[in-house]
Amino acid sequence: MTLTNTRYPLGLLPGHVIRFRNLERRVSRHGSVYCQYVVVSTLEILGAGTEPLLREVKEPEMKDYQWENALTHHLCEIWRPPALSLFQCVTHIHRITKLSFKSTCLNCNSIICNGECENHLCNPDHGTKFSASASFSVDDGTSFANVKCYSGVVQKLLELSDIEWVNLEEAVKLQGDIFITSNNDNGSSVEFFLQTFRGGSHLHLPKQLLLKPDRQTMSQDVYYNLDAASSSDFPMKAVDTGCGQVETKCLPILHLTCLDIRQLDVTSYVMNNLTSSM
Repeated sequence: MTLTNTRYPLGLLPGHVIRFRNLERRVSRHGSVYCQYVVVSTLEILGAGTEPLLREVKEPEMKDYQWENALTHHLCEIWRPPALSLFQCVTHIHRITKLSFKSTCLNCNSIICNGECENHLCNPDHGTKFSASASFSVDDGTSFANVKCYSGVVQKLLELSDIEWVNLEEAVKLQGDIFITSNNDNGSSVEFFLQTFRGGSHLHLPKQLLLKPDRQTMSQDVYYNLDAASSSDFPMKAVDTGCGQVETKCLPILHLTCLDIRQLDVTSYVMNNLTSSM
């Protein structure tokens, strides 16, 4: 169908049943037969879907083979060759440092607020795109890392159900965008809801992360040759010993991108470690 200058009919929404009449039969150059919607064509909606749309653009699920091909490493091992492009890591999430959500126009990329595009010159028949990103810090006992994640991985980080995620998308469409870096008692109810997840008890449990280095952020010289790093590259860290805190220098902070998050299966994790050490 050629819908460049035509409004998308409601019958094309997933779940709807429609009937087309007076379509024009065409044959492509490769011999394929198809029908084209023309001026005299009509459509009739036979049934409307009742199921809510969980995604306007459904993101592909993380492939299992990526987990299978990524070996488990400690964060401190990332500083030594060979350079890793993808790896697994079992770590604790200290806290979520940043949350960002936006509802933007597919036509001009402007913010959508209250269901309306902020660009008054934009086509009113625009679609919307929901985007999410988060930054958080992790520690696996060998090194610290700052981690970024996007889209559906943010849902897994916050441990929101599909319904809660859909409700969050709708709330962002009304507000336009949400950006949280610190607690704000004067924020909206949605912002207050999200703030409870930045240091929630769900972060205390170990997680299994699928990670890749963010080489654009990390120092190239230090990343490929830690022995050449200067003392200023090793930040100070306060360590709680149980009887007080001591300050010590630690490895440079890694900058990573998280591609997926899984709850840690402790039994499988221990058995795999025992098997690999035998």
